[in-house]
Amino acid sequence: MNHATTHCLVFRNIFTLKILLALLSIFTSALLVFYVFQINEITKAGYLTKIYQKQITQMSQENRSLEIDYSQVSALKNIETLVQNSNFEKVKDVKYIQILESTVAAK
Repeated sequence: MNHATTHCLVFRNIFTLKILLALLSIFTSALLVFYVFQINEITKAGYLTKIYQKQITQMSQENRSLEIDYSQVSALKNIETLVQNSNFEKVKDVKYIQILESTVAAK
């Protein structure tokens, strides 16, 4: 082999090595960008999960409170219906019986 051919092969090997190094750098940079993006998404998902869990807890508490309110209102409606169906009359004048303190009930 002559000196020109050797010089050409060395230049070609260096050029190939530079291209390989450039491609490797681009690939590594792309992986790094992808990694940072994924870490950002995972962090955001964790934060949103925490917020949604708080909202679920608050809504569950509100739901329990509303269920209690509904049962109380429902019970009052049932009492009103029961009173209307039992033919009770509305009291117009209340008179109280006075019991003397010295009176004792005996059996």
